[in-house]
Amino acid sequence: DDDVEPFIYAEDGAQFIFYVEDVLTYGTSPNDMITQTPIRVGETQRIEIGETNYAMYDVYISPSTTMRIIINISSVDTSVRQLLITSLILSPIILILVGFGGYLILKKSFQPINDVIQTTRHIKDTKQYHIRIPLRKNEDELYHMSTMINEMIASTEDVLNREKQFTSNVSHELRTPLAVLKAQLEFLDDKLKTSEYKKDMQGILKQMQYLEDMVKTILMLTKLNEEKTFQVETISLVPLIEDVLDSLKEDYKEKHIQTNLEGDASIAFEGDMMLLTSLFTNLISNAMKYNKDKGSVEVSIAKVNDNIQIKVSDTGIGMSEDDLKHIIEPFYRSDTIRTQHELSLGVGMTIVSNIINYYKGKLEMTSTLGEGTTFIITL
Repeated sequence: DDDVEPFIYAEDGAQFIFYVEDVLTYGTSPNDMITQTPIRVGETQRIEIGETNYAMYDVYISPSTTMRIIINISSVDTSVRQLLITSLILSPIILILVGFGGYLILKKSFQPINDVIQTTRHIKDTKQYHIRIPLRKNEDELYHMSTMINEMIASTEDVLNREKQFTSNVSHELRTPLAVLKAQLEFLDDKLKTSEYKKDMQGILKQMQYLEDMVKTILMLTKLNEEKTFQVETISLVPLIEDVLDSLKEDYKEKHIQTNLEGDASIAFEGDMMLLTSLFTNLISNAMKYNKDKGSVEVSIAKVNDNIQIKVSDTGIGMSEDDLKHIIEPFYRSDTIRTQHELSLGVGMTIVSNIINYYKGKLEMTSTLGEGTTFIITL
């Protein structure tokens, strides 16, 4: 009908056009491409013309008449695109914030458990059994667990204190009778004329010296474990180690061991003379005792940063990896040492380790069976 006015197209709105027998009859299309697009009733079609996007939807209004709805969706696409870009930018940030927040919440929740673990590990590593785990105000499961652990630590501390006290008491009680016996045996040794009896007496005196050394060693270990205060003086290490080497070379002169000492004579350490003498005597004595005939012992002293480093290397029988793990344990003797029938307490390296720990130092060991061992002390 020519009297029907065409529909006005609105750029951001919707426009309606009508087809009769698939021929555009009423309405104005924004573009001929839209008009020429085939009719598909019940489907949404999209078409891009230049920079403008359109959506079309066809619907029957009579058997021969079809209405096409045309909408400019460019602004909608732009909004969706901006929303998508914004989401892509914000999503990682939101995920990071949520993850970090969750981490902080979990960390705070598990902090009391971590405190228990750290305190327990510290007690184990330092053997400071007087330390206790702080108890929470809330009597929850963690409170009861901490209480039980504290009770076990207290029980362990009590057993160790009783053991130390017993060891100390026995050692003190043995010192006097051993000293008397040794003095009497030495007196008899001077009086004996027969070489056969004299040889037997020398064997008895050697065993007596062994027992006396054992008592002295146990007393020293007890004192170190109780962390009693020792004297402090400035000690030049090179002269001290020279004296130790000279003394031990005499004890092991039948092995003809070569010794060498390198170091700056000005290097000194603030410590107790008895402890340091015992430290180097036990360490170098082991290097000589388990060395080969005509072997060698190398000792070096050097300043490394603010520390003093002492290295003792020998060409002895060496140790296995398993021996290295247990060498500082009290009374430990490897199978190799046992087969040599050496008279040894098995506490020399225990004393060395305890003295180094007393001075907050560090002991490193490397060894190869049949080739030798190297000890590095850092004080």
